[in-house]
Amino acid sequence: MASRVLKKQYVRPADLIHRWKIFRGDKVMVTEGPEKGKVGIIRDLLKDRNMVVVSDVNMKTRKQRNPETGEKVEVTREGPLHYSSVRLVHPKLGIPVKPAFRYDDEGNRVRVAKASPKRGLLHEEPLPIPPQPKRPLPPYRAELEKETPISVAEAVTLTEENALPAFPFFELGKRQPYIPRDMLTAWKLSKLQQRHPTAPHNERNPM
Repeated sequence: MASRVLKKQYVRPADLIHRWKIFRGDKVMVTEGPEKGKVGIIRDLLKDRNMVVVSDVNMKTRKQRNPETGEKVEVTREGPLHYSSVRLVHPKLGIPVKPAFRYDDEGNRVRVAKASPKRGLLHEEPLPIPPQPKRPLPPYRAELEKETPISVAEAVTLTEENALPAFPFFELGKRQPYIPRDMLTAWKLSKLQQRHPTAPHNERNPM
């Protein structure tokens, strides 16, 4: 009997990171593993796995089939690294630092590098966030117009003919009297008769 081959299943990490402090375009240094000491730019974030992809770091070679020729070729690309194994690099000092978020005097949320006297950083310094690429819209949303035309926005759609008048016993700010259910039903049916005289509900009107 042939042995059954089980596919590798993806398991979502229990300690999923919700507030990321590094972004695409940041310069980071690997602090753990065989790639320790290498520096690269964050190319992609795998937030569902707590991992990042750094350019020219942790290169992996795999065989992949070419869709045009059907032949297997070797493809070399970056492998993912765990979020905890990389450290943000200070843009001026070139040392790994710990990022944090603070609020300035104007109330804006900014990213800063925590002070590290052992490494020569005596006080916190701001770390600007690189501009993030915008994700492309899906095809069904990209084809839609971004704004409503002025003619459609200024068109009057509510008139006295299609508006349902208020119930005659309703008075704002006063206690409402008891209204029997059959009376409410008859009032609604009468308004439907005015709006749709040829509707089939006219035959079932209890009035």
